[in-house]
Order: sequence, then structure tokens, then C-alpha cells
Amino acid sequence: MGRARQAILRQWASWTSTSRGAVMRILQVMARAYTEPDGLDAAIAFYEKLFGERCNARFPIPPLGLEIASVGSVHLPAGVEEKLTPFRSAQATFWVDSVTEAERTSREMGPEILHEPEHGPGGSFMIVKHPDGLVVEYIDQTR
Repeated sequence: MGRARQAILRQWASWTSTSRGAVMRILQVMARAYTEPDGLDAAIAFYEKLFGERCNARFPIPPLGLEIASVGSVHLPAGVEEKLTPFRSAQATFWVDSVTEAERTSREMGPEILHEPEHGPGGSFMIVKHPDGLVVEYIDQTR
């Protein structure tokens, strides 16, 4: 990891832990592995065996035409190519306690919000481009 990216991540971590009132907490940083809908079961099985743990989340998002699964530290968006295209720019997933707080943090720190927050019954997401060029999807999940 380059020095500039390390400095930005240190600044981000410092800001999120010392800012006023409500604070965004990054709960998990996840790699992304995109798959076609008919490949999701095989991808889940592969990562369950690799990590030695069960799939910890799987749910459809009908308005987006996607199904999402997570195993270990891998986020698995599944859909046909035209539905995945808007999300392929994201290089990582940050699972946060609140997308609302992540949005506030982003607006105060200056990263570019590429996809405004969307909220649904299963949770919320947004896509942000950090100053160093890293594109991240921020997600939370309603339980």
C-alpha cells in the first residue's frame, strides 16, 4: 500500500474515532467477487470451504436485480452484467454501523459520493470515491 493511501486511511480512522457526537464505525473491510446469478451457490461453497465458515449473509435486492452474499471477508454481488455494471467500479466494501453516518463523514471529509445513499428494508448502501481514487461501497444491514 502506498504511503499516500496509508496516510489517508490513518486520517480517516482518526477522524471517525475523534469526531463529534455520532461516529461512523467501520465494522469490516471486504474484498469483492462479482458473479452471475447461476454462479452464486458455487462461489458461496468455494469461500465457505476456503474460510472454514458458513455464509453469514444472503439476500435479494429486487429493485436492483441483484442478490448479495457474504462469506468471511468476501462480499459477493450476483446479477446479470447490466445490473452489476454500476457497482463494478467499487474496489472494496466497508461494512459500517450506519450508512447515514458514513454519508455525513464523507460530506465533511470531502470524498466524492458517486452513488447517493439508498435505504431499503434490508439496509442501506452508497458508493464513495476516496481522495486517493479508491472506490468503496459502504453498506449497513438492518437486522
